[in-house]
Amino acid sequence: MSSEENMRVIRTWVDAINRNDIETELSCWQPDGEFHVISTDSTFKGIEQIKRAGEVSASYVALQPVEGRKQISNLFATAEWGCVEYHTDATVTGPVKIKDVEIIPKGVTRTTKQLVCVIFHFRGGKFDVGREYFDTSTYARQLGLSPTMVAELFSSFGSESKSQVK
Repeated sequence: MSSEENMRVIRTWVDAINRNDIETELSCWQPDGEFHVISTDSTFKGIEQIKRAGEVSASYVALQPVEGRKQISNLFATAEWGCVEYHTDATVTGPVKIKDVEIIPKGVTRTTKQLVCVIFHFRGGKFDVGREYFDTSTYARQLGLSPTMVAELFSSFGSESKSQVK
């Protein structure tokens, strides 16, 4: 695929996430795709795990206006690789629980601002590998969490444990 076509796939993915359109988001992935969130060491293998992660993530920001979601600041692609950098401004309202432990109490609202970078490898016009990078310390501090709790939050999205990933 051309770099322009690959950039279109990335834009489609970001736009779908911003609309909570999980089916369009998934259409950008190969069935055996693997999405690794480097900052939390969470890996989602295959469409079902990526879908589950998307659904959980969307549930946290479902009422967030699109202007506060993923706003692309940099985007480039080659015939094989692509990269998108975006800013997020999100408001998260509790209760939010990790493994039955309430980490944001009911009625408490926290706001986060993040800069995120995602690198993709393309196969057949779709992502087969994605790697997301962001600063977990800033994210944790803004949510009032420890970095360990942030990692547990992302693993609760349905990723494989580190020991299962080869």
